[in-house]
Amino acid sequence: MAIISILLSLLGCGTKVEPGVKGTNGLGKKAVDNESGLTDFYYSYNGSIGGDSYSFQVKKQEDGSVLLTYESMELDSYGEMKRQVEAELLTALEDLYHKHQICQWEGFNKTNEYVLDGSGFSLHLAFQDGKSMSASGSNTWPDGYREYLSDLRTLIEPYLEAARQEARQKILEQGMEGNLNCIIALFIQRGDSGSDKYDILLRSQSIYDPNIDVEIVSESGDFIEPGKYRWYGSLPDEEVGFERIQELIDQYDILQWYNVEGTAEDPNNQEWFQVSFGYEGDSINASGTKHPEHYDEFRKELLTCIIDMLKTAEQNHPELRSE
Repeated sequence: MAIISILLSLLGCGTKVEPGVKGTNGLGKKAVDNESGLTDFYYSYNGSIGGDSYSFQVKKQEDGSVLLTYESMELDSYGEMKRQVEAELLTALEDLYHKHQICQWEGFNKTNEYVLDGSGFSLHLAFQDGKSMSASGSNTWPDGYREYLSDLRTLIEPYLEAARQEARQKILEQGMEGNLNCIIALFIQRGDSGSDKYDILLRSQSIYDPNIDVEIVSESGDFIEPGKYRWYGSLPDEEVGFERIQELIDQYDILQWYNVEGTAEDPNNQEWFQVSFGYEGDSINASGTKHPEHYDEFRKELLTCIIDMLKTAEQNHPELRSE
């Protein structure tokens, strides 16, 4: 039967065959729009192994208010984000439901078994009359999905961004808990910015040992004589200089860099950086070619501090220097 179906498909007859795709189609043309009013909207995007999955729900509460609930795997430190939104958002979501004839997706549930990675979605809508509809897919989509998703993202993104900013602000107010125990710092110059490269990993011995792994390619000679350098090995925490680096973090208010990421107008001629300052339960992470406030001053003092520490440590621990 499978061979006959494929032959019919090639001849333009019968149902279109999608290799590896299994599941059920939606109601299609026989579906009828629900006009009673949208009360609950849920969408989830299941991303690749890289971890870009997220979900959000917009739901009318018993008191008539509308609540947005949002979670993102990329922002797991934010937890479940909640904020009140205007009722017009539900109306706008209902307008998209009608515009894209989402009722035709009711019952769509398909999976492409030939794709081991990739992405998927889940959609659920509930209405005033008590009826609801659902659709889901993994690496296969109902007709019109991409056009609908484009409109949905345009509509919802400002609300998600507001929720992210509220969650971020709470973390900035609370600060980091515990002591600094991990430092990752990459500074890679490109184009007009130069050719230096600083690749730094410093950890507490309680986390990992050997706890020092630093590579430097110095062309400019700004912080160390031109050449290639490598330090790798174990160093007691008191010699690593965590306290001094924490003083620099406080001095330049680097907490404000929390989850900051940006691209410069001319990224090919700007230094790309990535930093992560780890604590017991969270970390300050920032990256990009668009540099945050106090970048130059902090970078200068941080690199000076770390290179001075390595030179001193090398005298007491000659095995630390591998190049």
